[in-house]
Amino acid sequence: MNETANDNIIRLVRNSLSRGLTALEMEEQLEGVLGPRVHQTVTGNLRHLVEDGVVVQIPERQYKDSMRQVYVMPEYYSAAIHGGQVVIEHKPRQPVTDEERAALRERVESAKPDSALARVRQSVVKSSEGVTCREIEQELGIRHQTVSARLSELTKAGSIRKVGKRVLQGERSKQSVYKPAT
Repeated sequence: MNETANDNIIRLVRNSLSRGLTALEMEEQLEGVLGPRVHQTVTGNLRHLVEDGVVVQIPERQYKDSMRQVYVMPEYYSAAIHGGQVVIEHKPRQPVTDEERAALRERVESAKPDSALARVRQSVVKSSEGVTCREIEQELGIRHQTVSARLSELTKAGSIRKVGKRVLQGERSKQSVYKPAT
């Protein structure tokens, strides 16, 4: 499988743990993979990854002859700032309890019509072929994190369901497709 520039950058930053990496360090490691435009590719992709919250930029540190910005994964931000290593405990997802599902259903039913929850739900309901998170983001002009969180709530409440995946035009990765629950 071919890794994209973003995949390569994320892998390098994740593997650096709380030490983090400078853009120059990434460029040096990816030069053979990304070719002669490695600087533009790394810096451009880093800007977007920071904007999207995928990686975090922390204060400068000395690297070779000058001070450079350092990039870490969000889960290592605190350790990178305060020193030390962080061990991330990955807990398995717990099924939604009947009480949680009932509370979520009540939240969905009582949502104000102009709320993000109601708008995301309406976007799914009106789509005959199903809709992806990205399509809802573009349609409603709402941030990815907000749409993703609302889709998760609606799914847990039983209002919508995932029905498969599809690749959107101009994209490489598959996106989950949501439809109303029947």
